[in-house]
Amino acid sequence: MTKTVFLGATLAAILTVSILGYAFAAESWQGIVNDSVTEKNSNTTVLQITATDTVPRQAGILVGFAWLYADGPNTAFTITTHNADVNSDGKNDVRDSLQNKDGWHAHNVVLADGTDLSTFCIAEISDAPTSGIAFNEANVKVNVRNSALTGSLSTATAAFDIVVDPDCEITLPTESVIDGGLPLGIVVHDLNP
Repeated sequence: MTKTVFLGATLAAILTVSILGYAFAAESWQGIVNDSVTEKNSNTTVLQITATDTVPRQAGILVGFAWLYADGPNTAFTITTHNADVNSDGKNDVRDSLQNKDGWHAHNVVLADGTDLSTFCIAEISDAPTSGIAFNEANVKVNVRNSALTGSLSTATAAFDIVVDPDCEITLPTESVIDGGLPLGIVVHDLNP
């Protein structure tokens, strides 16, 4: 599988075109009104998004927000929640964060070309860095150590659903979380360039 890393401006342009072709219902809060990336100090960056409605602390679905990299080995820094029972045994099968296994937590990810079902495939989940994630109604604020960021962030953000997409390659390293791994994709609902 070829991993594709997009420059921020290119990815933003592709996302703008790509989101028009997918017909997944977005939650009322999966729109982006405003966003920012601000260096707090030499060690920490503050990422913010104002959503279109109150963001739930326990979403119970596979969703996320992304701040896209302008450069770097990863395509996006994301916060996600993915409490999913893949094999119908009543347990969350995609627990992967040491910080908050069933709630919102951070990931650096590499995106690849999408399919008929996904705007993009998730080629790799690079890590799950500890980050301070806070919600105040529609306002999302993330304090992240600069050492956890793998490049320079662009001004583009996205709201998305995570989907299991059989036309995507197995997302690395999901085979360590669930037997056989999961072919994951994202469906982008909103992009704020």
